[in-house]
Amino acid sequence: MKTILIILASLFTFLTLAQNPPTLWQKNIGGSGNEGLFPLKIPNSTDYFLIGYSDSDISGDKTEISRGFTDIWILRLDQTHTILWDKTIGGDGFEWFEDAKIYNDTLYVIARSNSNISGEKTMMSFGGYDNWLISLDLSGNILWQNQYGGSNNESKAKIVFNANNNLIIGSTSDSNISGNKTENSIGQSDIWMLECNTSDGSIINQNTIGSSNKDDFKNLIIDNNFIHLLCQSEVGISGDKTDVGYGSFDVWLIKIDLNLNVLQDKCFGGTGDENNLGGSFILNNNFLYIVASSSSIASGNKTAPYWDSYDAFDRNDVWILKIDNNYSLIWDKSFGGNADDYGVSIHSQTQNRFVISSNSESINNGNKTAPKYGNFDVWLIIVDSLGAEIVQESYGGTLNDYGGTYFSSPNSIYFSSFSNSGISGNKTVPTNGGSDAWLMEIDASGFLNTESIEGVNR
Repeated sequence: MKTILIILASLFTFLTLAQNPPTLWQKNIGGSGNEGLFPLKIPNSTDYFLIGYSDSDISGDKTEISRGFTDIWILRLDQTHTILWDKTIGGDGFEWFEDAKIYNDTLYVIARSNSNISGEKTMMSFGGYDNWLISLDLSGNILWQNQYGGSNNESKAKIVFNANNNLIIGSTSDSNISGNKTENSIGQSDIWMLECNTSDGSIINQNTIGSSNKDDFKNLIIDNNFIHLLCQSEVGISGDKTDVGYGSFDVWLIKIDLNLNVLQDKCFGGTGDENNLGGSFILNNNFLYIVASSSSIASGNKTAPYWDSYDAFDRNDVWILKIDNNYSLIWDKSFGGNADDYGVSIHSQTQNRFVISSNSESINNGNKTAPKYGNFDVWLIIVDSLGAEIVQESYGGTLNDYGGTYFSSPNSIYFSSFSNSGISGNKTVPTNGGSDAWLMEIDASGFLNTESIEGVNR
């Protein structure tokens, strides 16, 4: 009798969790052009920021004219998702938002910029695209600005803060010694690390890390006395790269000390390409959880299957890895269908629930069971600490819906994705024009707090 009750209880849990997470609300924010916005919580406040890029003039939700081709757009919203104010920041060229953090009640925004002195930009470009850092108060007023770059292009910057209250910037650089870059390029493109003062952005230390081939920076995490760098690297040993790799491009993990010196590196991948688009990781309970993209079959040190029905070098799956502090692979899992599926971001809700967002072009085949609505949808996957799937769902309209970065409460997930779909699929709000920020909150309480299915792959 006890066994029957356990089976019935397990069946009830399974049937309950088989229902997809319901959407609590949706909202569309944008102008007549194209926008992409990322949410950022404000400490000790129920308000939050949306920060990203825009090429719109005054229209829709945008109240200020465009400065150039694309600008930085910052909005502050309250807990009812009402816009309190918005600010446009840019020069006469292109500004492309990369990252933002709040530290000691100051907002730090970093963007890719090729503008000269114009609009809010007070310094000439070094050449190509530079990393443009802007410090603002929480009312959106600029406190100071600085830029970092050489004669070629710098891009894909991310920022964190170390224990010395200094700013660490990682980015991709194509430049030799020029501008305020003090080391020549090692290869076609490198990882450029900077330590900067948080009071004015002045450079304290810098280091160029790379191989003789193409290396691409993705993200960074501070871990006590170390910094982990998530990168993409072309196969081969040279420069700072001691692992030959496996395919055309691999995930390249690098551990550096707080003086920006390389301590350890390791490649993860198969015979195809890894980490083509997106790429994100988190540190949870002393393990690194990585979400990337992979077009490899099980090969190299990739053990997860390849789900695509096309040639292994043509299409991508979402690839998730769990790595220990010594860069040993604990497990890897892949999720995909018949077309391109790109890993975008990973977030932890608890010690054993991880939310992965991805861009998906696939119909429901392979191990994708969620429906396809348009060209690309946002594909949400929740897994446990063993990588076993808890639930999956896709969100989109009839056109393109990309990304899906978010913050969350213990019971819900808050998304901001790029959408040019009108009301269609499971999108219930219209677009203002071009692509807008599509905001939504999903009730995932049944999937984030249920322990009875830990490690069970449905």
